[in-house]
Amino acid sequence: MTYREPLIEQFMTLQPQTIEAKDNLENARKLMTRFGIRHLPVVDNGIVIGILSEREVNLANGIESMDLKQILVIDVCSERPYIVHPETPLRDAVGVMAQKHFGSAIVMENAKLVGIFTTVDACRALHDLLQEATEGRNREQLRSLHLFFRDRQPRRASK
Repeated sequence: MTYREPLIEQFMTLQPQTIEAKDNLENARKLMTRFGIRHLPVVDNGIVIGILSEREVNLANGIESMDLKQILVIDVCSERPYIVHPETPLRDAVGVMAQKHFGSAIVMENAKLVGIFTTVDACRALHDLLQEATEGRNREQLRSLHLFFRDRQPRRASK
């Protein structure tokens, strides 16, 4: 049996909720609350132009003089989201997300939004991969995960 590298498409959230760039933050907050999500791809005429996170909404909400109904999504979203293809290896995507402290990756195929991969999806992926490995289906996979995380641990200075 050969090891197959896990891909983003196996763990991404399909057909994510989106929000229009010209919509307001109050509607974004309501959408996030209703669906229990923390990231919304921002679209303009069906084209992904950014990502809005719960953090940006909360920051704007924390400013007393700000009314979320008066602030447009486009004014606070990140306009350079991390974009991956569904066949991007999981290892590559989570490596970039960890290194750059990204909370999500937008998954695009043929210039079309097909999914989103968040830190919650990454936790699910880790759980599933560890579960498979510990159930004996793929001991080599567990070893690979162990080596992957071991190699990323900060080295202690020797005395």
